[in-house]
Amino acid sequence: MTLIATPTAGTKVLSIREQQRKRLNWPGGPAQLHMQRLLSNYRLPSHMLDQLTKRDRQRLERSPRPDKTHRALAARVELRRMLGAVLDMPGPEIELVNDSEGRPGLHPRYGVPRDALDFSISYGAFGFAVCITAGRRVGLDIERFSPKQADSFDKLFGSRQARRAQTHFIPQELWTRMEAYGKMQGEGLGYGMQKLFKIAMDPSAAPIPCHFLDFRMGVGVSASVCLSGPEAGPLSLRHV
Repeated sequence: MTLIATPTAGTKVLSIREQQRKRLNWPGGPAQLHMQRLLSNYRLPSHMLDQLTKRDRQRLERSPRPDKTHRALAARVELRRMLGAVLDMPGPEIELVNDSEGRPGLHPRYGVPRDALDFSISYGAFGFAVCITAGRRVGLDIERFSPKQADSFDKLFGSRQARRAQTHFIPQELWTRMEAYGKMQGEGLGYGMQKLFKIAMDPSAAPIPCHFLDFRMGVGVSASVCLSGPEAGPLSLRHV
């Protein structure tokens, strides 16, 4: 898989080999991003099935769309692995709960506030991504638009020709920014589509200072990470 970082001022993306040589830190703590492509017929391998919680297994057994659920649970297994390394405990033992927006979070019994350790996940038919941060809030989204979705975006937010003077981003790249900011801010798309579009075009318009890290996750797939704070720093990147 090829990942291409768009030129975001101050962003430093380090390879896996560089990660092994250097301890990475943001000014407010570490930030780690895992991105993984999956085949359309993906099924969890046995070693990952062994790491599912009882609730995960029930979800898989009852799912009307097992293909989608396998990908969603793959993201959760990876999230627990990453959190386990930070919290120094076995990943499968980490209990996650969903908020009213469906966003996963650590169970309150851990006593870890979101501003101290935050994370975000996103998945689709093409793969998943997981990002965890310390000292910063984070939102993450990955998307692959069909031509019909791109046309619908243009109808809502104006033609690509009209936007060219302001940005080089294509519709799905702007959409990933909108979703990522909504997740970071905590309200998702309920924050307001036009407000999210304005922030995607110009992050300085955001009431919560933030910046975006934008990627292409292979052919036709865009990814965006939104981190609170006005400045970017080194990002630990792992891709499979």
